[in-house]
Amino acid sequence: MKEWVGALVEWRKIGSSLAGVVCVLTALLLFTPDVFVARTGLLDLRNDYRPWLGLAFLVSLSLFAAGLLEATIGAVRGFFQERRIQRNLLAVLRDLTPDEKEFLFDYIAEGRTTISAAINDGVANALQAKKIIYRASTVGHPGGLNFPFNLQPWARKALTADPSLIDL
Repeated sequence: MKEWVGALVEWRKIGSSLAGVVCVLTALLLFTPDVFVARTGLLDLRNDYRPWLGLAFLVSLSLFAAGLLEATIGAVRGFFQERRIQRNLLAVLRDLTPDEKEFLFDYIAEGRTTISAAINDGVANALQAKKIIYRASTVGHPGGLNFPFNLQPWARKALTADPSLIDL
């Protein structure tokens, strides 16, 4: 079943671009002046097959327009989805507890990339669950339970741009 879906998606991509080519070529054949078409030697072809060329033009135009509309809707949907995600992530940063803000303060104020914390540290685990930090390694420090945690790039960017989010 997956092969059919993949083939259908691939055909739609190729079909849309092919429809655009057919649309342009039939439009040139149908709508350019007789002088230019006669120079290419296609005047008799145009006169004999005008209804079929018109049908090919209309079908290819509709397929091309549908593909263009679908791509535009996909781009707009992606833009609004990305904005919603960014808005939700900033809301998470605004709702931090004082302990979480204190934990994140060293990343921004001291410009640190990595902060070590115990694997059972509730603040670090809460920030990791909120996807603000991530555990940078599956191997802890020798002789202890401390693991390195890094700040997510989106969180670093947001906190650097607006440090008031972690003011204590």
